[in-house]
Amino acid sequence: MGRQKMLQKFLIILVAVIMLAGSIWGIKLYLREQDPRWQAVKEIYRVQTALQTVDEDWKLESLSEVHPFEITRPDGPSIFYYCCVTSYINEEPSEFSGLDKTALSQVINVDDLENATVCDVNGLESIIGEYEGKKYLCWTISPKYSCVLEYTDGTIATEDIFRIAESVAIPVE
Repeated sequence: MGRQKMLQKFLIILVAVIMLAGSIWGIKLYLREQDPRWQAVKEIYRVQTALQTVDEDWKLESLSEVHPFEITRPDGPSIFYYCCVTSYINEEPSEFSGLDKTALSQVINVDDLENATVCDVNGLESIIGEYEGKKYLCWTISPKYSCVLEYTDGTIATEDIFRIAESVAIPVE
């Protein structure tokens, strides 16, 4: 009899552990499904899969996310700072060269800038120009990080915009 009771207790504990593990797993799946990043990953996978049905050579190389920040003054105008973070799926480029127009295009197509002038921010190639009444200073810090400052002409002096841009450093990971 004692052995049978021990076996019953063991089975009850085993079933309880399995149910607990299943519940935790279910909760994790539910929470993951609610995460906007997971939703984006699923959408990207769908697009890539659909493209591969047309031509199997299509593959996702990188993914850029834009983190916008609005800086305001009490009397009105805002300056927008956009940090574009690019994640490389296969491998990061071995060389860093100039503006990452793909990442920057998440905010503004630099080829559409009017009165564009090539300049530099901390020795890095940058471009400043106008588009639809706004001014943009765009530069790339590394293959992973590109930045854009958007402002209205007259909101802040151009030299101050460059001073702000030169204060931006690669985020610590």
